[in-house]
Amino acid sequence: MRRSLLAVTFPALMVLAVFSSALIALTAGGSRAAACTISGSLVVSPISVVVSPTGITIGGSPMSPTQIQDAETIIGVAEARSLSERDTLIVLMIGIEETKLTNPNSGTGDSLGIFQQSPANGWGTPEQIMDVAYASNILIDHLLQVTERDSMSLLAVALAVQRPNQAAYQSPSNYFPDWQPTAQRILDAADPPVSGLTDQVPNYQQVCALTGPPDGKVETAVRYALSVTGTPYVWGGESETNGFDCSGLVWWAFFSAGFPVDRTSAAGEYGWGQPIGLDQLQRGDLVFWAYDPLDPSTIHHVAIYIGNGQIVAAPHTGDVVKIEPLYDPVHMLAVRMLQTAGGK
Repeated sequence: MRRSLLAVTFPALMVLAVFSSALIALTAGGSRAAACTISGSLVVSPISVVVSPTGITIGGSPMSPTQIQDAETIIGVAEARSLSERDTLIVLMIGIEETKLTNPNSGTGDSLGIFQQSPANGWGTPEQIMDVAYASNILIDHLLQVTERDSMSLLAVALAVQRPNQAAYQSPSNYFPDWQPTAQRILDAADPPVSGLTDQVPNYQQVCALTGPPDGKVETAVRYALSVTGTPYVWGGESETNGFDCSGLVWWAFFSAGFPVDRTSAAGEYGWGQPIGLDQLQRGDLVFWAYDPLDPSTIHHVAIYIGNGQIVAAPHTGDVVKIEPLYDPVHMLAVRMLQTAGGK
């Protein structure tokens, strides 16, 4: 099946060039979602799918109404995005592997939802991740980044998408490849079938981010950071008297402004806010640089956006806190601070 170029979402994990070209394609297609007040991402609504699971069991038990509904949503999103049958099978298998197609509000660490996605690793807010349609969309985004997946085993693709503890997916009691027959039976029980669809025109919904602080705390944090320009860079520094490193400056500014955030690394600070697209940047947003922009755990630098294409940052040893222009958007991520921001 042909994969529609329109059928994409736009999380902050996408680089600026991709984000911009996708928005152009969306507008050209004549389907435009209403703008969010603060920020958001476009997701594809699932088409209506009915799964008739007679005789299908998961973990020895017949599929429950909740499992059936979750399977219908996953397949509906995949079909709306013109995903191939093999790719849809992988997404469904990941859902079975992670939660047996349930949608728990907890898991290992901060992971939650049907695919056990982590807010701290940029998958979305907890509210978004608990929405099976949103979770399916963003999982498919990650899947489509594995460009050589058609020549890879199903297990290898799943490991590349989820980045789990590999032993968990290869455990004798929960061996990922063993779920293929079950997932295939669920797909075969779906109406309309994945393999029988023609090209779809995606139906977009707007998923809006949480509203930012209304009391000016973000602007206060920006002013704190600007007040210490010229302070020497010191590895691990987090004060005017002892200097700042990049994450120390950001933590000090936002903590001083009243945000209940814990001192952490640049990668840890990515979990403080709502991921946004680079074309949505506004004063006070946090910008990050990662070796792999699809993997927030590879973030190595953070700064505060102050508007007009400029940031305030503590760059590196031998330098000072200063204002400088944005650079290297290919490796850049961004988040907007939330009222309930907390350290990770």
